Amino acid sequence: IKRCVAVPGDVLQIKNAQLFVNNTPAFVPPGAQTEYLVQTNGTPFSEDFLKEKLGINPEDTKGQIEQIEGKAGLYKINATAEEAALIKQEKNVVAIETYVDTMVGYTFPQEPAAYPFSIDNFGPITVPKKGSTVMLTSLNMPLYRRIITTYEKNTLEERDGKIIINGKETNQYTFQLNYYWMMGDNRHRSQDSRFWGFVPETHVVGKASLIWFSWEKGPRWKRLFNGIK
Repeated sequence: IKRCVAVPGDVLQIKNAQLFVNNTPAFVPPGAQTEYLVQTNGTPFSEDFLKEKLGINPEDTKGQIEQIEGKAGLYKINATAEEAALIKQEKNVVAIETYVDTMVGYTFPQEPAAYPFSIDNFGPITVPKKGSTVMLTSLNMPLYRRIITTYEKNTLEERDGKIIINGKETNQYTFQLNYYWMMGDNRHRSQDSRFWGFVPETHVVGKASLIWFSWEKGPRWKRLFNGIK
């Protein structure tokens, strides 16, 4: 399940881990998680704090708390904004800041030379809208190639600097479907449109309203039966 964060025609951009849609900061859902860098004075977090405040099993912190190798007292913690505020109040915490992933090349459209995007700095890109027409170039073909061939069932050839769709040379394309941009609420732990790209309307199957079950090495009880906002 992923959250639709941008609809056909929207311009989407991520800047330093913050999502913007049409140049406006996007809605941040309650309980959304991201990773934080936390510098401590070297004193570890208490088991009571981990369990009672963060809901983390002190005996199994893998996936939730990672100590940065070679950096004394520095941790990367996956948390909500509310949990980050609690972490900041701990006596052993010197500083806390949002972690920004700068690694490029593995996000859509997997063309780092032309699109040096990371999961936390991405775009801007426009979400395709049914009936809208885009000019095609060798630069933007990586954005639209899958749409043209896989989702909208056209033949496509690119040779000698020419673009040939269904046997005819062209420099433009009109979208036959509406597309959407999907992202997980757990922003640093989600496989979503930042990796897949645009999602066609034919792949949207329903609307989620309730978390019926949640599992990560065991039931995550505090998430069960919560409504999705």
